[in-house]
Amino acid sequence: MRGIVTMMVVVALATTGCSKSKTPEQKKGSQAAAPTSANNLWALAPDGAVNGMVLGPGAAARVADAIRVVRSDYAVLPGAAEALARMDTLLGKGLPMSPVDPANWDRLGLSLDQPAAAFQGKDGAVLLVLPVADRDAFVKAMGGKSDGSGAARVDHLGG
Repeated sequence: MRGIVTMMVVVALATTGCSKSKTPEQKKGSQAAAPTSANNLWALAPDGAVNGMVLGPGAAARVADAIRVVRSDYAVLPGAAEALARMDTLLGKGLPMSPVDPANWDRLGLSLDQPAAAFQGKDGAVLLVLPVADRDAFVKAMGGKSDGSGAARVDHLGG
């Protein structure tokens, strides 16, 4: 099982970009503007972030495909059911869905084809920058509500 998880981490890292510091342009940039590329997502890293990962366009889809292939290859081995159940728990920990099923991404209004990011602060808090493709579906899936319309619309998630 450890080898399978290690391989998934290697696949995930192979599809990401890494950087330790922001350029002066990134530090000055507006955090309110929607990122248009994976490089722009680094500008959203909070000050003091201790870890960060940015997935370029399509990387999430490639990681999900790789995990599905590993799962299907592993499933034929004797005793794999228990290990696969643990893998599924690990992959979906803290998430409202399994991240390897594209139908779940569609249901949540998210896109596997756009950049995404995650940053961790010193306190352990994680900031996720998600590729929302269908805002209404995303707000609904997160149990939220919206106030206002157009540019003045504000979404309240989880309640």
